Amino acid sequence: MEGIGILILAAGASKRMGKVKQLLPWKRTNILEHIVDEVTQISDNSCVVLGANSDQILKSLSKQIKTTINRGWKKGMGSSISHGINFFGKNNEALLIILSDQPMISKEYLISMIKKHKKNSNSIIATSYHNKPGVPAIFPRKYFDKLKNLSQDFGARKLLMEERKNTILMNSKGKNVDIDTWVDYKSHYQN
Repeated sequence: MEGIGILILAAGASKRMGKVKQLLPWKRTNILEHIVDEVTQISDNSCVVLGANSDQILKSLSKQIKTTINRGWKKGMGSSISHGINFFGKNNEALLIILSDQPMISKEYLISMIKKHKKNSNSIIATSYHNKPGVPAIFPRKYFDKLKNLSQDFGARKLLMEERKNTILMNSKGKNVDIDTWVDYKSHYQN
């Protein structure tokens, strides 16, 4: 894990859910805490980017993990990536970006991504969504400036498409589900 930081994006307002989805029950805890548990088992070099509901979410975090608050979270996911890179990226050779609403992503999958990155350190390692790149994804340092300039709600998607030739896709075997709505949550809930 040396040189790779993990950035967990948790700044969204959960509009489609209607509740703070980061705090919905998941296994023995809540969605965000579950992801933090998975991440901190493989690295202590991680950070959560908060925005909407940050006071409430901060109170729920029991693990010791770096946090930063993106005051511009309403601009969308791109602004949270940019904020996270500016706050946390400078001392890392690469960043693994994961969303706080993907609780089915396991530490084993993240470890497999990191191993792939170690063998291909100049390439982006991204999760395949029907043969299109998405997050979780590992970005080498050479992409940090482009990530810092993100500001729209599409996050890193545009960069991933632009850099498709230098991106290696990995199959998460169906674990890359975003929990965006009650239907998603009820369909995938794990206690």
